[in-house]
Amino acid sequence: MENEKMFGLLEKMYIEMQNGFNNLEAEIKETNKRLDNLETKVDNLDTKVNNLETKVDNLETKVDKNTILLEKAITDIETLAEVQQSFSDELNRAKDKDGKTLGERLDVIELAVTSTSKSLNEKFNKLSDKLDDVQIDVNTIASKAAKTDTKVIQFERELKEIIHG
Repeated sequence: MENEKMFGLLEKMYIEMQNGFNNLEAEIKETNKRLDNLETKVDNLDTKVNNLETKVDNLETKVDKNTILLEKAITDIETLAEVQQSFSDELNRAKDKDGKTLGERLDVIELAVTSTSKSLNEKFNKLSDKLDDVQIDVNTIASKAAKTDTKVIQFERELKEIIHG
């Protein structure tokens, strides 16, 4: 009997151990699935990081190109400013036989052009007024010509009636 008890206990322990191993095996399979999912997610993240690195590299290239263009534009602007200043200084130094600088001569020319422009505008306005008067005269003559044509046609009809009539 004692052997049977011992055998029963051993069998019970064996069954419990077998159940424990089965549970452990199921947990290991579940853990493996989770690890596979994590590995897939890590691979996806790795792909996304690689894409981001490529985009950052492209942006860095564009920023470098823009920086070069900006530096060139700044240099060009500085050069233009220097040339303009030099030209302005040269204009102030350049004098004609009367001792006037080119800037002063340009001021005189500007005044002359302004005066001429005003004079031309006044003459244009007078000419425009005269053209308006001529247009009124043309319209009046055209109206009188139309009335005369009407009277001539009416006279021709009356003359035909008298001749044929």
